[in-house]
Amino acid sequence: MDKTTATADSTDAVTVSLKYTKAGTGVSGANVAWTSTGGTLSTESSVTGTAGGATVKLTSDSENVVTVSATVDGITRKTDGITFTTPPGG
Repeated sequence: MDKTTATADSTDAVTVSLKYTKAGTGVSGANVAWTSTGGTLSTESSVTGTAGGATVKLTSDSENVVTVSATVDGITRKTDGITFTTPPGG
């Protein structure tokens, strides 16, 4: 993740990244299914790039704590909580 907190204004995004490897080498072309416990993801699925990397952006319009999960080849990994806070003056 590029940060663990963001403003709940539907524009302040948190970028979540993964790197999928086998035997220490990035795997390209693997399908990634993204889910979250809240907020809005920029996509529900993506494909790993040449180095095995994939990213998704998360926004929210309400104050909450959200986790993002990525599933590749039946393996799921989850982020720590991402906190969305009320915008100043909101």
